[in-house]
Amino acid sequence: MLVSEVVAELGGVARRMDLERYGCSADQIYLAVNYRNVIKVRRGVYASTGTSPLIVRALRVGGRLACLSALEYYGLAEPQPHIHVEVKANASRLRIEQRGVVVHWTRLPQKGSPLVVSPDRARVQTLTCRDELHLDEHRRVEKRQYVQQ
Repeated sequence: MLVSEVVAELGGVARRMDLERYGCSADQIYLAVNYRNVIKVRRGVYASTGTSPLIVRALRVGGRLACLSALEYYGLAEPQPHIHVEVKANASRLRIEQRGVVVHWTRLPQKGSPLVVSPDRARVQTLTCRDELHLDEHRRVEKRQYVQQ
């Protein structure tokens, strides 16, 4: 089985150890990345070429898509200049030195996939987000949610 097929079968994102469990060798993974059949997101994490750029950015930081970025992913908010990423409270080796990253730390596991928080969780995060750069976006999201209900 090709590396790209295994990654797709695993939901579009796979860890190196998962690929190896499916029988992919280090050489096959290396070639898949070089031939751009898969994206190397960060050390030991690979994604399908069709994976949303928002999810790839969140994974590169070390978490999952959250807040306004998750609502953008679900089509409930307009594109944002910054990316919001949810990470565990004890997370380490995060790549938050990138500009335009808003980190949402969490102690408890929340609903949603490993790639993006649920729409309900994202809505709650928009109400509690302290990112002052996004005050206007928060108001637009809240207004859109009110109109949709």
